Amino acid sequence: MAGYSIECGLKACALALIEKTGIIYRDKKFAEKCWTHEVEELLKLAGLERERGLAIAASSVFGTHWLIVKRWNEAARYSEWTEAESRSLLGSAEK
Repeated sequence: MAGYSIECGLKACALALIEKTGIIYRDKKFAEKCWTHEVEELLKLAGLERERGLAIAASSVFGTHWLIVKRWNEAARYSEWTEAESRSLLGSAEK
């Protein structure tokens, strides 16, 4: 569920971008693109690539957490995870 919480957070940021910029009036397929579960794509749709880059440049710890988080995908919910893998994703999601 940690991966879904990240996904939902990024989708909320995409909604904030819509409200702030009115992007759906320039890109009619913007809302359709938001139906993805791909974390990297959602980050782009939320307009957070620059902020992510700055955060990684400022903190190697953030960069490490991002590498863990971006590996998550929708199919992961059906996978068996070790306790260490689970704790790693949960810990990274909290950051």
